[in-house]
Amino acid sequence: MLCSREFEGSHESGQDLFDELWRENQLSLSTVFIMLCDKVAYHEVVEAAESALDGMIVRPCSATQLQARLFGARKRKRELEPVLQALDGGQDEQALALAMRRWVSQQPYGAWCGRLAGELLLRLGRPADALKVFETLAGAAGVPWALLGAARAQLAAGHLPQAQARVQRVLAAEPSDADAHDLDGRLFIEQSQFDRALQAYQRAVEVTPSCLLRNQHVGALAFYQGQARLAAKHLSAAVSLGVQSKLFDALTLALLALLHADAKDLPGLCGAAGQLAQYRQRFSGSLRLMRLEQGVQVLLRSADGKTDESLELLRHLSA
Repeated sequence: MLCSREFEGSHESGQDLFDELWRENQLSLSTVFIMLCDKVAYHEVVEAAESALDGMIVRPCSATQLQARLFGARKRKRELEPVLQALDGGQDEQALALAMRRWVSQQPYGAWCGRLAGELLLRLGRPADALKVFETLAGAAGVPWALLGAARAQLAAGHLPQAQARVQRVLAAEPSDADAHDLDGRLFIEQSQFDRALQAYQRAVEVTPSCLLRNQHVGALAFYQGQARLAAKHLSAAVSLGVQSKLFDALTLALLALLHADAKDLPGLCGAAGQLAQYRQRFSGSLRLMRLEQGVQVLLRSADGKTDESLELLRHLSA
């Protein structure tokens, strides 16, 4: 994939797109992803390297330069082919063993394999081992992504204060690290500090306003915290960002419908109901979507004064 980093007329960037696709496992590990940019600063090169981007090229570039980067990236994929094949085949234990061997023996691309090993250890429910790997990767300098990996390992092990201390260390050095704010929010959720969690998620959205998932997180949590205006703002933003996205959750439309019903906004309620009905057509076999749609129909019929129909549908759902 070749992607421009600068998106004209948008706050979103190619780096934001890559980060979201990578974070949500929407990219195959064998995919080469190269970013084209108008200019680049040192911290942006570091960010690109830490995000596992396969290459960044400053425009204008020649066909020869592009070819060299593509060939280099494909060489790395070939070198790591046994690890990638094990991952694609769902053989996590084998992929872990191969990645650890390459990292420990300091073979080419060993640092990438070390990071992969940490992620696999978390996936396999071995947070103590993952913590050791990420702490080693973080080193004395405290590499931010490795510190956050260590914090996630401590969260998985139930060591919340230690995890929060690491997150705060990252935020003290880099206040605009959206992943750190995200993890901060998760930690507050685990401690039932929902107001502080909402603030942390809001800061993550401020850094990446075009992130669909983060808008959904803020919108849903604001809804459950009774902050209707804030919830409507971010849930609507999520709908605008991509109902067609694989990362979109139809609960967003159901919550918006509830907000419109509370505000006695019939056009808004009808709009949310229509969008939910269209969305459900893509997944006709989903029981969850059917129930969400029926719940919104209860609101719609009630708003239309069809109380008997609304009650009948409610009894059906309750059963």
